[in-house]
Amino acid sequence: MILRPAVVTTPVVRPGGPATPGPGTTDQAEVEPSSPAPRPRVTFTPTHPDLGDLGDGRTFKNIRVGYLPAKLRWSKWSVNWGDKFATAWNKTGAEGDHSYCVEIYVYEGRSIELPDKAWNIVTDDGKAKEVTFWGRKGLIRRQFVGEDGGTGTPTLYMSLGRDRRVEIMLSPGYADEVGPPKAVESLLKKIATGLTTTN
Repeated sequence: MILRPAVVTTPVVRPGGPATPGPGTTDQAEVEPSSPAPRPRVTFTPTHPDLGDLGDGRTFKNIRVGYLPAKLRWSKWSVNWGDKFATAWNKTGAEGDHSYCVEIYVYEGRSIELPDKAWNIVTDDGKAKEVTFWGRKGLIRRQFVGEDGGTGTPTLYMSLGRDRRVEIMLSPGYADEVGPPKAVESLLKKIATGLTTTN
């Protein structure tokens, strides 16, 4: 659509007289008739930095995921804030499907301070329990209980080296599919046991 420049009336006010059109103006804007302009296509653009194409998602930055349930696929979602990064897996692996079954957050360097403090508080309050598995230790609890009417997000928090922490989360819906609390805990431990670093 081509628009001619509109000619706008500019009133000139003279002392003691009515406003009159200024020189070179007209009373109406002239616009060439045409069909309405099409609406621009809206494309979703993530507002957060991500980790790029991770393939099957089993390796992201310096973390290698050795075990995941067989039916899960990389969700094509990730976030990357340098010393904090994460990715997730779901059943479809489809672009635009932002649901998750398993999600892993990694904290490194100074970013470990806040999660360490938060997990120490809930452990002291008895809301998290310590678990051991294949020579490793971690803490397990259900976070966000009651949000959106849910039963909470089963989460395992563990150290993966001196300055690295990992949170492994199961979505509430997927946890219900996995089964009773013992089965959920067993799956979290199995995923945690398979985590290794590439550096």
